[in-house]
Amino acid sequence: CKDMGSYKPAKEYFKQSLSYITETHDELMEAGILINYAMVYKWLLEYDEALMIAQKALSKYKKLNNPTKVGLCYFNMGSIHLHLTGYEKALEFYLKAEPILLKEGNKHSIAVLKSNIGISYLQINQFEKGKVYVDKSNKIATSINFPKILKINYRTLAEFYSQEGDYKSSNECYKKFDEINESIINGEILSQTKNLTSQINQLSVELETERKERKIERLSSEIEIQKRELTTKAIALVENKDILSDVFEEIKKTGSTLKKTEKVKLKSLSKKLKSKINSHSEWEEMLSWFNQVHVDFMENLKNKFPKLTISEQKVCVFIKMKISTKEIASLLHVSPASIRNYRSKIRKYAGLSKTDNISEFIESF
Repeated sequence: CKDMGSYKPAKEYFKQSLSYITETHDELMEAGILINYAMVYKWLLEYDEALMIAQKALSKYKKLNNPTKVGLCYFNMGSIHLHLTGYEKALEFYLKAEPILLKEGNKHSIAVLKSNIGISYLQINQFEKGKVYVDKSNKIATSINFPKILKINYRTLAEFYSQEGDYKSSNECYKKFDEINESIINGEILSQTKNLTSQINQLSVELETERKERKIERLSSEIEIQKRELTTKAIALVENKDILSDVFEEIKKTGSTLKKTEKVKLKSLSKKLKSKINSHSEWEEMLSWFNQVHVDFMENLKNKFPKLTISEQKVCVFIKMKISTKEIASLLHVSPASIRNYRSKIRKYAGLSKTDNISEFIESF
């Protein structure tokens, strides 16, 4: 919460954490919570409360003999006093923190500390001492490319020179301040632009992905509809052949009771019906529909199993369409036992055991 600037939720979080950790008697953890808790109060501009909690953290770290954290507490308490305009008190804590932070060697912290010491000296009119600290801060900030502190330092130097009546130097420092400030703003704008560009690109990718997913979903739906239509057409062919077979059988029965001339006509009609029943034109028509839905199936099947007969290929096609053995038998005008025999041969070609599901295997093509 603290890093995101949600200070009030952070304050509640640290309060609860402090209540819990106090019961565990873990003083190191308690001190860590106290130091962060104090800074939340500082960011909420509740400086008196911040000082009180920071003092507790300082006492804990002194007791734990942790000089690094003691230095951090001095630094934080100096910053709180600086905000309270208690400049001499701020200076007192900063100067206590200085040797500890120098020993620690964190250049960012040292640059900030020396800058704040310079500001404190400015406020109590000790200009020469203050300028020395600000110059040292500038050198460190320049070496580590720390523009935010450089900006503060040049503004502080401008005020030093202005107080001393050196308006030319003051003006030069203000110019430097403006240059760095503009550079920082431009950098932030550039960074925000890059972030926005990145977000836009990410959104574009997400939108494109969403479009593709919608297209895939739509195509999948269309394919499912085509599959259902294909199966419906196949079953319709089965029914048509069944009807033709029934008619053919009825004609055969009726023929025995007719006169010779009528028998000749009826025989001609029977031949046409038988030819239609045994015709492969329906198969060619259905295969054309099938290939539109299952584009690579036949090619893959033939490449994988080149020894399959035409009839066995047909059985594979009908299994792919989820048509029953009985219906396949009607379509091919053979008995269900023949279809079972075809399935057995297909299993053998594919190296499938009796327990393997042939429909699932064919579905994989």
